[in-house]
Amino acid sequence: SGKENLIVGDAKQSIYRFRGSEPDQFIALPAVGGQSQFLFESSYDKQVLDTNYRSAHNIIRFNNRFFKELCRQILSDDQHSVYEDLHQNTFAKEDGEVRIHLIEKAYKDEKTEAYFEAMLKRIKALEAENKNALGETCMLFRSNKHASQFASLLLEQSIDVISEESLLI
Repeated sequence: SGKENLIVGDAKQSIYRFRGSEPDQFIALPAVGGQSQFLFESSYDKQVLDTNYRSAHNIIRFNNRFFKELCRQILSDDQHSVYEDLHQNTFAKEDGEVRIHLIEKAYKDEKTEAYFEAMLKRIKALEAENKNALGETCMLFRSNKHASQFASLLLEQSIDVISEESLLI
């Protein structure tokens, strides 16, 4: 209708394809086709935010290296345009931590159980080392079902849980 719109997106978040994210949407902008294409092209102003203000510097460094290698080794040339200019500067001074656990089990339920065991073990280790307040720990899941299952496991272990669902009550 000739009105202006603001489209905000984070291409790095588009790695979560299991949540319906499509990085090709970033590649296609502003050439969306149809009646709106001229409007998009004439008012398109791509802005790349070069400083991350919320994540710890170790996490940002990991992400920068991860996406650089992703572009170099895995992505097609078309997909490079989405990720290649996304190096971020750090603002936060505190340390963060990235740990990757590879779980090899044959069946889906066994994998889920192994993931949960590894996560619970790490939470308990952080608690024992007094390196991390539980309120500063975030777990990401592919589905609400897995998040709920893991929250139940934590509660069985007398570990308090704050979740999106619990905040709605």
